[in-house]
Amino acid sequence: MKKINPQSDLPSLEKGCWYCESSTGEQVFSKEFDTYLHLKCLINQLSENPEDPEARLLKEELEAVILESI
Repeated sequence: MKKINPQSDLPSLEKGCWYCESSTGEQVFSKEFDTYLHLKCLINQLSENPEDPEARLLKEELEAVILESI
């Protein structure tokens, strides 16, 4: 996942967040789903539906990126 800045990456944010569809605020990019999302939206989705297969894959992808950067 790639962290993006909405001010400098506006053209790449045309579709907005996978969950809320908003292009405002800081987002990360998922290579697995080829989409942007707010971390807050992912956390909310996992708390509301912990068995959501897409949210679980997004979480696993993000965790792997964090571990690789340590």
